[in-house]
Amino acid sequence: MGELWPITKITLRSARLLRNLSLNEVSMHVKISARKISYYERNVCATPLDVAITLLDFYGVPFYALDY
Repeated sequence: MGELWPITKITLRSARLLRNLSLNEVSMHVKISARKISYYERNVCATPLDVAITLLDFYGVPFYALDY
């Protein structure tokens, strides 16, 4: 069985940084502009649920661990 995610919540930005990924690297893989990802990370605009799931899946973080 895989390891369980810690109880602590994580932000989208923290999840990205834990994987040592730049905004541009993520942008290329998930087909969302780096600027938009930055907006979501800084809570400039609401993150759509489907985008949050896509990013978390790419980062390898379970949805329940997101500090949304």
